[in-house]
Amino acid sequence: TGRTKTIKTKPKPYTYGEDYFDNFRTLPGLDTGYEIESEILDALKSIGCDTAKSVLEMDREDLIKRTNLSEEVVDEVISIFKSEFEN
Repeated sequence: TGRTKTIKTKPKPYTYGEDYFDNFRTLPGLDTGYEIESEILDALKSIGCDTAKSVLEMDREDLIKRTNLSEEVVDEVISIFKSEFEN
């Protein structure tokens, strides 16, 4: 009979599947989406809007006044959240 060869490997740090998902990040069509800066989300959370629905339920002018965000930013956030619920 033959001798069994022992192979020692080094463990890799756990990556939560990032290596697997990296394969799909380069597929065409997956780069569409929206990214809202954390400062904007923090401003919305500070006035009690911690969900997209709570933002959409508030009046636009009230959002502008209470968050000190510009009109353009508030309009963009509202349009992003509305588009998410349309799909």
